[in-house]
Amino acid sequence: MLRQLLKLFGLATVFGRLDAFIIKSWTLSGPSSTGESSKYRPVIFWHGYGDSAHSGGMETIASIIHETFPGIFVYSVELGKNENDDSWASIFGNAKDELEKVYKIIVGMPELESGFDAIGFSQGGFFMRALLEYYDLPMRRLITLGSPHNGISTIPCKGILSSICKNINPSIVYSPLFQQRIIPSTYLKLDDERYLKNSLILADINNERSQKSQLFKQRFTQLEKFHMIRFEKDTTIIPMESEWFAEPEKSFRETEIYLNDWIGLRELDEKGAISFASIPEDHMNFSQEQFRDMVVKPFLGSPKSSIVEMTITRLDESDVQDLTAKS
Repeated sequence: MLRQLLKLFGLATVFGRLDAFIIKSWTLSGPSSTGESSKYRPVIFWHGYGDSAHSGGMETIASIIHETFPGIFVYSVELGKNENDDSWASIFGNAKDELEKVYKIIVGMPELESGFDAIGFSQGGFFMRALLEYYDLPMRRLITLGSPHNGISTIPCKGILSSICKNINPSIVYSPLFQQRIIPSTYLKLDDERYLKNSLILADINNERSQKSQLFKQRFTQLEKFHMIRFEKDTTIIPMESEWFAEPEKSFRETEIYLNDWIGLRELDEKGAISFASIPEDHMNFSQEQFRDMVVKPFLGSPKSSIVEMTITRLDESDVQDLTAKS
């Protein structure tokens, strides 16, 4: 039944293309993790939609981190017994059940007990933040690349499927069938009353419902650092402003979630713990050098168990205006 519905609405073809990373062409040049004692804070990362924990691209990500900081513990989030199962789990399943499974994996790793830094690629960044808000975890820094923090307003597809994808009935998208079985539907944000009522994850972790969770805010503001990278020519995450927690007509600091500080964005920003960067390419199109220079070197490799706050350069007003000017 599920597959028939996907075929009917053109989703089976659409979602399999969501995270066609350029880094999948890289070759593995080192181990993905190590059990050796390390002076560096551990790192975990979560791949994007349709990818898998041990794809060529994700193995290369781990290799770059390990080569930069020898001996560092690196874990790539994995939800399947093999690459195909893991990829399938990023597309189909109950997102809350998967988050709980990842939580149990993390708390079962003694290497992560004293704290870790997290990286999320596209959908993986959204779920890394969900993990932080739903559970008590010693996550210190969160770096996301092309992640839909403010949701997506349309399903990414082209050609003859475009009209179908853009006109999916909200009653279907926000039904239990979709929300509990189709992973990306949990961060689809449409202007419809059913969004606040039935959104499984996004409305929840963005504290958009009338009853706010102070626990979500408390956990989110424990971060030393929240760094967001946006792809300026993104044709997958629409609107692309979502990758900077902004909106098409509102900059980061002009959004309701910031002004009312529903999850602690303003609190973190006022402490200088939020920063932004952009890459002038399409979704997830970046080089090894860019990843090393924009993510690994500036944000990873902190001393293990360190709780010293970083000094972050604040955005000035021109930077804030740039959040919408480039769209």
